[in-house]
Amino acid sequence: MACGKPVIASDASGFAEIIKPNQNGRLTQAGNVPSLLEALRDYTTRPLPTESAAASQTAEQFSWPTIAKRYIDLIHQVLATA
Repeated sequence: MACGKPVIASDASGFAEIIKPNQNGRLTQAGNVPSLLEALRDYTTRPLPTESAAASQTAEQFSWPTIAKRYIDLIHQVLATA
C-alpha cells in the first residue's frame, strides 16, 4: 500500500481491519490457494488505478507522520483535561 498498490492479504491477519475488498485490496481466505490465485490473476491482468489510489490513501492514514500527529494530539487532549 505504501507503494501505491492494492494488496492481497489473508483474512486471518490484522489487514482484515484495514482492507476494504475490491476498493484498496483483496482479502483471501487463509490457506485457500485457489482464492489467492484468483486474486493474483485479477491484479495482474487489469489496470488498477482506482484501487491504487485508495491503497495510497489508506497507507497515508498509517504513515509515521500521521500516527505521530495523532499521538501528539492525544497527549494534548489528556493534558488539557488534567
